[in-house]
Amino acid sequence: MPGRRANSPRRGNASCVIANSGTDTSIAHYTFVQRPYIYMCTGGLIADEGQTGIPYFLTANHCVSRGKVASSVETYFFYTGSSNCSGPAASHTVGASIVKTNKTGDYSLLQLSGSSPGGSSFLGWTTEEVAYSNGYALNRVSHPQGAPQAYSEHDVDPSAGTCSSWPRGSWIYSKDSKGATEGGSSGSPVLNSQSKVVGQLSGACGYNLGDVCDSNSNSTVDGAFAAYYPEVAPYLGGGGSGCTDDLDEDGYISEACGGDDCDDNEFWANPGLDEICTDDIDNNCDGTVDEDCGGGSCLPRGDACSIGSECCSGRCHPRKLTCQ
Repeated sequence: MPGRRANSPRRGNASCVIANSGTDTSIAHYTFVQRPYIYMCTGGLIADEGQTGIPYFLTANHCVSRGKVASSVETYFFYTGSSNCSGPAASHTVGASIVKTNKTGDYSLLQLSGSSPGGSSFLGWTTEEVAYSNGYALNRVSHPQGAPQAYSEHDVDPSAGTCSSWPRGSWIYSKDSKGATEGGSSGSPVLNSQSKVVGQLSGACGYNLGDVCDSNSNSTVDGAFAAYYPEVAPYLGGGGSGCTDDLDEDGYISEACGGDDCDDNEFWANPGLDEICTDDIDNNCDGTVDEDCGGGSCLPRGDACSIGSECCSGRCHPRKLTCQ
């Protein structure tokens, strides 16, 4: 069975990486923080059907999947060989919130904080299923190893061996025909010949993953937009309702708008937090206020118990006789 590699930073740019000949105004190199480290990936602005200009940003779930991480996202647009990574002020954005994300398909749809940079553009998309279309031509612009924009082309190969955690259909397998991707390219949208998004980069699957230039042994693997489109349709296909505002600016979208923030007016309430005792707030959005805090008539974790109903968690260890 072939091995799998997510495109995380590994080494310097390979000889097969080709610089982009122009400037793709929809693609950005970005950094994000997962303490204590700073990582980098690629993403792109993606349009909704209503062309509202909401700065939706498509990238990979394995890059950004939590609200706290999304809030640390810093994007750099127009980063080419002739520009500086920090770029002009207009090309730089800070912060984002998660609109929708899923490990299946390895996608994250973010909404950048504020407006999209001046001069940027939005990618169109298609729900055409291409994972089984032999020879279907794909192309992308990405930032391998965080370097300036690089260009690559790929041909869909439905006969390529698959990695078990990336089943074909939910993912697209292709062979590099020009250029290549590396760590830092993850999340980069992959386009068809009409420049429509059909997926975004997860990584590589093959038998020689140490050599990104070996397209005979390795396949490039993208999450398939067509497979997960029903999950993002309320945002991209619904005319851009604008219902993704993060009112309390904690990096999470409200449940009413399809997110998982149980109280979008309370900064100290979202699924990324631990419960804080005695503040009378459901901090971790699990439906219970101040659980495991010993308040009321229930017992906190670690206290002696005889039956589960005595514990705030509802669980009493049968041998230790302590609340779990």
